[in-house]
Amino acid sequence: MTTPDQLENDDFRRWATSPAAWFAHAEQLRRSSELLWRSIAPVFDTGGGTRQQDGIRDEERGLHVPGYLLMAGFALEAVLKAAAIQSALNASGQDGILTGSPPRLQPWIKTHNLQKLAERAGVAVSGDALTYLQRFERHVLWAGRYPVPLAPPNAGDPRGFDYECGVQDHERLQELYDAFRASFDRARQEPSAWAERTGLGNYRRREAEWLAVNTRWLNVVRPALVRHCVKLGSGDRGVLRINVDTSEMRQHLKPPHALVRLDPPRPADEFISFVAGNDGVGAETARRWAEQLAGMNASHDVALFIHSTPDRDGRWFSRFIFLQDGGTT
Repeated sequence: MTTPDQLENDDFRRWATSPAAWFAHAEQLRRSSELLWRSIAPVFDTGGGTRQQDGIRDEERGLHVPGYLLMAGFALEAVLKAAAIQSALNASGQDGILTGSPPRLQPWIKTHNLQKLAERAGVAVSGDALTYLQRFERHVLWAGRYPVPLAPPNAGDPRGFDYECGVQDHERLQELYDAFRASFDRARQEPSAWAERTGLGNYRRREAEWLAVNTRWLNVVRPALVRHCVKLGSGDRGVLRINVDTSEMRQHLKPPHALVRLDPPRPADEFISFVAGNDGVGAETARRWAEQLAGMNASHDVALFIHSTPDRDGRWFSRFIFLQDGGTT
């Protein structure tokens, strides 16, 4: 019999050894950095932002600099790890990525040293490019998160422009990211390259898209959902299950808004069994939700369980929203 711990370990192993999943995460971070850059770019008149439409006062634009450089550094770290993990899998299989039982990531994957990760990914970085790689690394380590380093800098450490930003940062980020992505692509195209057994990377991209559309969808349909929930006076701890995918939500968001199809409420124990038995949520999440369900008041609390349609590998993603005493948690 498969235990919950075994399921969690297997799930961890699948994600840890999926270079495509690491790369998909890098793409998400890269896009987040671009959103922050758009708020900064109008200062430089590059055309990368909209001064009149974004609602940000000019004196506030500099506040986004640490966040931008932090996201940029994280994006570089993630794409380097995608390339390095693919190379390690090509050379030695999963033993190059995981160690021990239960499985843990090899120590080299936990580093924030971007230069060492570039070496593992097979990319030679020198000169001006190396200077900027070290700059982004510094923001990952501390400058994007804290007002000071974790310890006083050594005499030979790179110094200066920790909290400033310029067009050159955006340009160098793109150059570095493109070089590291090319290394990832080359490693995947080697004749004896490690082949992904599932579409986890594509799953991560679909998850991000579903969650983004779902947030907009909830803003539109939430009043209707609340009115419906108020009518659930059955005495059970109601769990309203809604199966809605990205294309459906986009249709609902087009005016005039379509009606939302609602499944009947499920008893809590049936819901817990449903959640725990599907890939994409996990036993620990089901147990945590079960604790919240147990504390609900049947007379006025309702839980909304919103999930996508499972793909051909049985993976899906979800959101769980509690409506309690007129508030949302």
